Amino acid sequence: MSPRLSPGSLCLALIVLLFSACSASPTVDRSALTSAQEPAPKQKSSLVDSDLLPVADSYIAGNLDAAVTIVVFSDFQCPFCARGGQTLDQVRKKYGDQVRVVFKHFPLPFHQQAPAASRAALAAGEQGKFWQMHDLLYANMQRFNQEDMGGLTSSMAEDLGLDVARFQADMANPAYDAIIARDLTLGQDLGIRGTPQFFINGRHIKGAQPLAMFEAVIADELEGVRTALAEGLDPALVYAKRLEANFEAAIEDDRKGAPVPVIQKAPSRVVHMVPVHSKDAVKGAKTDYLVTIVEYSSFQCPFCERGAATLRELEAKYPKNVRFVFKHFPLPFHQHSEPASRAAIAAGEQGKFWPMYDLLYARQRELSQEGIFEEMAEQLGLKLGKFKEDMAAAATVDRVKQDHAAGSTVGVRGTPGYFVNGVSLIGAKPIAEFVQEIDQQIEIATRIKKEKKLKGEALYAAVVEHNKALANALEHGGEPTPEARPSDEAPGD
Repeated sequence: MSPRLSPGSLCLALIVLLFSACSASPTVDRSALTSAQEPAPKQKSSLVDSDLLPVADSYIAGNLDAAVTIVVFSDFQCPFCARGGQTLDQVRKKYGDQVRVVFKHFPLPFHQQAPAASRAALAAGEQGKFWQMHDLLYANMQRFNQEDMGGLTSSMAEDLGLDVARFQADMANPAYDAIIARDLTLGQDLGIRGTPQFFINGRHIKGAQPLAMFEAVIADELEGVRTALAEGLDPALVYAKRLEANFEAAIEDDRKGAPVPVIQKAPSRVVHMVPVHSKDAVKGAKTDYLVTIVEYSSFQCPFCERGAATLRELEAKYPKNVRFVFKHFPLPFHQHSEPASRAAIAAGEQGKFWPMYDLLYARQRELSQEGIFEEMAEQLGLKLGKFKEDMAAAATVDRVKQDHAAGSTVGVRGTPGYFVNGVSLIGAKPIAEFVQEIDQQIEIATRIKKEKKLKGEALYAAVVEHNKALANALEHGGEPTPEARPSDEAPGD
């Protein structure tokens, strides 16, 4: 069995939950908890609930009596929560009836439309469509600040085939505010400050972590449940007993000063401002671009060749929104990569950088041949004398060195390395990973462009700063720092 995941800073809150009453939270109106009659539970499970982290009448996806319960505290206006939701979809697909997902509302105070989105999900739930509305809300999150939430959610209700008049009436039900306040209080008593947060049979995962982290904890919990049942545990007590055991183990680990966590946190989201210079090779959108992809590459690297093919597909997919910038990063053990970079720069002096770029990759296995670069220059119709002069020039050598040094300062160690509006993507990633990041960056840049009336390099710089704030928020488990929050919407969760 893999070691337990200790929640560290949550342990004091867990001690309070185990041994005393919950402490008051100044940010939640607790009068809402008793001011309205809550809707009756609509789902029945044979599992005994837990007072430590009650499922109560929260909506459940999956087998109601599953061996593993994942409780998620989430915010419908949080981009990290949307990503976490996609991971939970993968979990449910992989583990089927072995896992159930429980949703708890945790709208953050700087996400002004999140409470309305939570009410919309609850109202859809009255007509059996909570999870369908859940998915629609995350898919349309970028519209929350652009449209009236009443009209937007009513349109979604119509798309889902709901009785819209009933939906609108339910949206105004004060009982929903009580449910949201109850979930907020529970989360705050657990020490939650940002979103998303997950508890897998009580074992805490903070932030939108990769599927592998969930798999490790779930596999451990399934083994723990099998052992407990073999030792005679009543199946109805699986959730309550596993939760209690894991909470107590976390407290004990914290008391002993055990390392936190043993299951490693995913690598941080890394963001760097990579300046684009006048002599850099640029293609794609040249003026009104929303996304800048900077490529650090070595022409003798087979993974870079694969990455170049992916970038060509992306250029065709995003002709108006994305600009592509090349930076030289010849690796020292690729002895022909540095002269290949100089050949590309020399071709660029005659307006043929990108044709030479394509040719260098197409004939990558021939780079060791004597006279290959001159042969390529002739193939491209370049003036050979000027090409050879430019290729040998000290300024050309310096440009390659400067790119390499600049790449090292932003963490490039191997190739290919990419920065998508400053967000680091290392290696020859599949196109789907680029598309996911680019689509998110287009949404961010479109909003910042509209709000701040920026374009070009100024917009690029603003979006990179925004992404740095998001990365800082994710590094701290979703809790944004004050400087990361614009006046109307926080950039992180």
